[in-house]
Amino acid sequence: MAMSETEMESEPTTENSRSRRQLLIAGMAGAAGAAALVAGSSGVAGAADGGPVLISGTNTGTGETLLESTITSGPVFAATATATSTGAAAPGIQGIGVGAGDVKCGGTGRLSQIQALTGNAAPSFAPNNVVGDMYHEIVRSDTGIIWASRGNSADTANRWKRVNAVRVDAADGSGAIFVPTRLIDTRSGAGPIAAGGIYTFQVAGQVGVPADAIAVFGNLTAVAVGLAGYSSSGYLTLFPGGGSQPTVSNVNPAPNGTNAFPNAFFCALGSTGELSIFASLQTHVLVDIVAYVQ
Repeated sequence: MAMSETEMESEPTTENSRSRRQLLIAGMAGAAGAAALVAGSSGVAGAADGGPVLISGTNTGTGETLLESTITSGPVFAATATATSTGAAAPGIQGIGVGAGDVKCGGTGRLSQIQALTGNAAPSFAPNNVVGDMYHEIVRSDTGIIWASRGNSADTANRWKRVNAVRVDAADGSGAIFVPTRLIDTRSGAGPIAAGGIYTFQVAGQVGVPADAIAVFGNLTAVAVGLAGYSSSGYLTLFPGGGSQPTVSNVNPAPNGTNAFPNAFFCALGSTGELSIFASLQTHVLVDIVAYVQ
């Protein structure tokens, strides 16, 4: 029966046509793979290079997935993973061999790190744990810290580079939330910073910020010494403790009757975990910490 113009579908674009054709080919390959499995074949369903990736046969969630490449050289891994401390076979990474180029993950479908990493210290084991030369590996500790391999595995001092990340949770890995906290209030204790003075204070290891933090997010507020506000304009500069004062400003108080001038900041910590504040005019300061980089 002939179709009316309103029933006819417009000609698909080349891109859409290609996508539909690939989908059709993938479906046919999946059906062929399923048929092969039914017939007792030990192989898995596959797709042509550049086509969609198929996971075993149709609706076969427990099937095997192989990611193949043309690798012809590289590290050789044992086909059987080393047993864990509990005596159970570790899933590991299997079947990566010279000339093979296959990546195969057994059992639960996870790529697993065989050796456990605990605490905040760098891994003590060599990357991949079996080869003398360095190959890329990323590991994660039980406290959430991620390390990537670097350099040569023979250089034990530089085997790993920490992947720094912004954190708003407790550094001990307990899962507790890092609560924004006021670290400095010179109105109660230190007194105002003198005009042209520098005030340095410890951040790492304080108010929940871990001792190995390298930077912090926070809020810096300049507060006038008198209730009438500032008598002249000026600026405050925040910078890593022990470093040179940069030619920038973070807060710019002005004599407009306003008593407090806040601004958010992100700043690296000095080598001993400190921050410094330069003030061009006499002022109190408040420093609140909201997150850290570890």
